[in-house]
Amino acid sequence: MKIIHAVTSLDKGGAENHVILLSSEQKKKNNEIFIFVSKNSFYWLNFLKKSKIEVFKPSFFKENNLFFKIYKFFKDIIFLTNLIEKKKTRRVTCTFALYGIGILFFIKIFCL
Repeated sequence: MKIIHAVTSLDKGGAENHVILLSSEQKKKNNEIFIFVSKNSFYWLNFLKKSKIEVFKPSFFKENNLFFKIYKFFKDIIFLTNLIEKKKTRRVTCTFALYGIGILFFIKIFCL
């Protein structure tokens, strides 16, 4: 099974720790695991590489003001929607509710 986990960061925190442990167990059960990270953080990156879990990050991290935050949110949603289509997966978990809403919106509009 192909699974994408969408998280805001790879920092050491509750949701991040849960996703890392969950994805490593899913990988042990021969699932294909991909992680999308919205923010440029690195705490769990080496662990994921050793576990052979692919991590995807957008190229835009600027969030100086409200305009950039909104712009980044939509860029992230488009990136994540394209990742879902490219990897041909329908299993996506989101630790940030707005990503889930945004993905559903794009999937419904573009019939992915």
